[in-house]
Amino acid sequence: MNLQLAFQAPGTNPVSRMIAGFDAPQRFSHVAMIFGDRLRFDAHIDYGVRFHDDIPDGDRWTFVTPSLLPGEIETVRQFCEIQSGSGYDTCGVLAIGRVPFAKEDPDRWFCSELACAALQQVELFEGITPHLMSPNGLFLACAGMTKGDS
Repeated sequence: MNLQLAFQAPGTNPVSRMIAGFDAPQRFSHVAMIFGDRLRFDAHIDYGVRFHDDIPDGDRWTFVTPSLLPGEIETVRQFCEIQSGSGYDTCGVLAIGRVPFAKEDPDRWFCSELACAALQQVELFEGITPHLMSPNGLFLACAGMTKGDS
């Protein structure tokens, strides 16, 4: 099994455009984790935190494959299973890039916060505070740890 991070460029939704505009040079408003080729895990304002089989495709997605061993991928997936069913952190996502001292809600997640915390389970992004991580920031943080973009 492999793990990919799928970064989505914003569409016309104003909230997505606001999230993408927090920092440059990349412009992403969402990130999902893809386990294997069939299972997506993410946090979204419409449904909270969950696994589903709606696999990203199309021009608005950029994929990054972290260099992880099979056991590390399983560790990340186990973390995701524990978090599945949690709520969406609307206040947190509106604070990224704007309010560095915003309080973290341990029972709610936004997409890049969740992906960062999941990857911290295998000692990636140590020293980074997940609830301060934007989708753009996560994409840039992945730059040196990938097998290559697909």
